[in-house]
Amino acid sequence: MVLCLKNKKYNKKNNLTSIIFFIVCLILILYCGFRGINVGRDTLQYREYYEQASLFSFSQLKDSWQQRELEYGFLLIEFLFSHILGLSFNCYLIFYAIISIVPPCLLIKRYSKNIVLSLMFYILLGMFFFSFSAIRQCACLGFMCLGFIFIEKRKIIPFFLCCICASLFHSSWIIILPIYFFNRLKFNDLIIALVL
Repeated sequence: MVLCLKNKKYNKKNNLTSIIFFIVCLILILYCGFRGINVGRDTLQYREYYEQASLFSFSQLKDSWQQRELEYGFLLIEFLFSHILGLSFNCYLIFYAIISIVPPCLLIKRYSKNIVLSLMFYILLGMFFFSFSAIRQCACLGFMCLGFIFIEKRKIIPFFLCCICASLFHSSWIIILPIYFFNRLKFNDLIIALVL
């Protein structure tokens, strides 16, 4: 990526940049999905939850939801992967890596003037490594990133669907809701400075 940063042809949106972008995203997903069990602050606990979910029946899922105080969508995905599909914990991590890494990368590809530099910032400033510990928060963030695309297009129904999906993983989704309506307002520099 550092070599691509120096060469201006990789910083423009073209086929070669798209291929490099896809390869980098794939590497990030695989790196996150096949990480060790001790990598990430909550990974070990998520693995214990995952193994417990394989023993639950669907009726016990509601009790688990009340005991662990986790969002219902998170528990349903956990139940689906472990109990119904019988997949390994790494498949589960890869699923979460996809929904937490791909949407921010799509935003980078869509809006960045320098894709390679933006990807480097995404990795080096800690957002990528945050997805190792905060699985639910990053899944929520992934849906929020998709929501931003619909804000720009002024498509309220897909935006609200993204909000609903985000709410299934973490309660922090609520912060994106008013942004849809703020997008239509015009702010001058003084108002922005006062808010910040």
